Amino acid sequence: MSLSNSQWKHRSQNRWQQCEVGGCYKPRHQSSQYCANHARRQQYYGHAEGYRIKKKDLAPFLKSVKRFFRKHKEHPAIVESIKVLDEWLYEGVILASNGGGKACQELRRLYDSGIRGKDVLEVAGAVWLMSHHLPAMIPDDERLTFALSRAILQTCPQTERITGFSSTGEAKRSHNRAGATVHRVVGQFIRDSIGIVYYRMFEAMARDTEREKQQRQDRKHRLRMPFVNGTEDGP
Repeated sequence: MSLSNSQWKHRSQNRWQQCEVGGCYKPRHQSSQYCANHARRQQYYGHAEGYRIKKKDLAPFLKSVKRFFRKHKEHPAIVESIKVLDEWLYEGVILASNGGGKACQELRRLYDSGIRGKDVLEVAGAVWLMSHHLPAMIPDDERLTFALSRAILQTCPQTERITGFSSTGEAKRSHNRAGATVHRVVGQFIRDSIGIVYYRMFEAMARDTEREKQQRQDRKHRLRMPFVNGTEDGP
């Protein structure tokens, strides 16, 4: 796509401006208000200061969510959430087969790999739980939207494409990465459709934690009770 004279002028002037991120003194990239690194972060993670959430960091939260959903597997909210997500995935398959956009293509890839609503519910729950407990890592803004989508789309291997050939004739491959638009569509759907379920989950988890804390305190109290002489001590 060719740029107009005004666009070229803006780019040439913009390159002399400083990146908008505080503490970054690099020049801006093309028409962006950020340097190349922060512009790339915004594209990948929904924010110039976002970053990739590793599976190992998400693992303990995923374990907690799976345990909670097993305990409440018959709850109407859980049953309905799985149904909503199953229908969403299948609708993506249908739309992808009829020329649907890139988001639909991603949903079909998930469905064809055996991913179902229950898997999506658990993975998205783990991301949201991590954001709930560690808001500095995943703030409740576009970073959460992107993190939800990225975790869901990475539940199965991404498709590969051949980008060229080496001097020995060996094919060079790279993974097809979903763009910012896809992440906004996927992540926002999760937020809008089943977000309330996760907030109710947080409330229930907090009650369980408080109950367990009280039980531990009661146990300590009983263990510290003194022995006194009397009929309750026997003959």
